[in-house]
Amino acid sequence: VRVILAYAEGVADGKKFADALRVAHDNKKAVVFMKVGQSEKGAQAAQSHTASLAGSDAVYEGLFRQYGVYRAHTTEEQVDIAYACSRGVYPEARKVGIITVSGGFGIQLCDAAERYKLDVSPLPAVAGKKLKEINPLGTDNNPCDTTAGWLNDISLITRTYEVMYEDGGYDSTVGAFTILPATPSFGEKIKEAISKGAAAHIDSKPTLLCMEADDEVVRSYEKAGFLIFKDSDRAMQALGALASIKEGFDTPVSKPGDGKALALPLQHGPL
Repeated sequence: VRVILAYAEGVADGKKFADALRVAHDNKKAVVFMKVGQSEKGAQAAQSHTASLAGSDAVYEGLFRQYGVYRAHTTEEQVDIAYACSRGVYPEARKVGIITVSGGFGIQLCDAAERYKLDVSPLPAVAGKKLKEINPLGTDNNPCDTTAGWLNDISLITRTYEVMYEDGGYDSTVGAFTILPATPSFGEKIKEAISKGAAAHIDSKPTLLCMEADDEVVRSYEKAGFLIFKDSDRAMQALGALASIKEGFDTPVSKPGDGKALALPLQHGPL
């Protein structure tokens, strides 16, 4: 098990709940939790539905922070984050490199990165110089727009990924390739080019792709180690979640009896 999904309207035993979260944290199992009933009306609905007292939302938030739990607010978000966690590859930090075949997608991804507290750091000057030498028509910064130059030399994609990872120092990358992976002319070639460029890092750094393709094509990319999203915002949200979960793994939690554990009210009743 690499990731645990949970849904709750209320929790009857606060101590057992905290113990379970502690076990998951100690074993570095991602927990993606949807706790509903945070609004007044939602809490009333929860009580009507399961006779559950939703309890103070601030207490749940405190527990989730303490044990590195990711709180999802929609089913789509919860499934996206679980999918991203399923490979078990997390970024060491929040620096993300962006590679596109169209500048507009780079702008969208930058905006989304800011929303999810990711760092679109500029390329170091030496790395930018390498990119300009590789692809004079492309951009030499982050995000990197390869433009259409790769149509004449698809190895540009491979070398761009190599520079972004090896010289850029990014903890993850997000590539936007529109419908190109689904085209008969370029689909397999693009996959091979990206795979070669990311080969040394794909098992240690999340490598996400935004693209539109049928299920068979998507599965082939996933088997190659990529995380695939159709939407740029969902891709960045998932990457931000991976970073948050990794930070939770790396943060020691208070042990019972050390005087630092979060107080759990209503331990003999609903949390």
